[in-house]
Amino acid sequence: RSPRCAPDLGAAAAAAMEIPPALLPHVRAGVQRWTGEDIAALGAAARDAFSAVLDALGAESGVAQGLKGPLTTAAKLYEHPDRRCYVLNDCDEIAGILTLGSKHLRDCRAEVLSIGPGV
Repeated sequence: RSPRCAPDLGAAAAAAMEIPPALLPHVRAGVQRWTGEDIAALGAAARDAFSAVLDALGAESGVAQGLKGPLTTAAKLYEHPDRRCYVLNDCDEIAGILTLGSKHLRDCRAEVLSIGPGV
């Protein structure tokens, strides 16, 4: 690994995902903000690659949180213009994602809670 990259923390750390070649020209080093509109503006190969990566990481996050399904998917970014996804690129690996925006969640009594920035 390059000295500029984060140290390898071994198997105990969450696995980073290698950025697919079709997406590499579009994802800069460090943190980058993406919206559904940004993804839609990519060429077909890059759009499909980004969607696959985001869907896979969202599914892993859902499992890690013990959820019934992922909260983060490319489709949800397309459907909700106020949502944005921050992607951390560390040496051509996606080391993390954070999705922000309004969401409708259910509490333990199955009541819908609307949350979002400033709510």
